[in-house]
This record gives sequence, structure tokens and C-alpha cells, in this order.
Amino acid sequence: ARRTPGPPVTDLDLEMVETVATQAVTAIEAARVQARIDNLAATINQHPSQKPLWAELRGSGANP
Repeated sequence: ARRTPGPPVTDLDLEMVETVATQAVTAIEAARVQARIDNLAATINQHPSQKPLWAELRGSGANP
């Protein structure tokens, strides 16, 4: 099929590119956060005596 001449980039094209870029940034940041969590978990497993208590993590004195 032959295309008819038109604008090379439409507003919809730009919106789709922006959406994909936003999703890519979100995926990259999620991977970074997961890596930090994995590193923290590995550190805690290496030093179990230094595990924080749930109350300390939540910032309250209540039991989990």
C-alpha cells in the first residue's frame, strides 16, 4: 500500500513516544529499587544480629 504524504510526526506519535519513555523510566527505577532491596536483604542475612525490629522500621513502639 502506498502512503499519502502527510506530517511526518503527529501529536499522537509524540504522546505514544512520551508514554513509552515514561514506562521505560519507571521500569529502570523499579529495577534499581529492587537491586537496593536485594543488597539490603543480603546484608541483613550476613549480619542477623543487626536486623532492625519492625517497630524501628515503622517508627513506632507498637508490635507488628
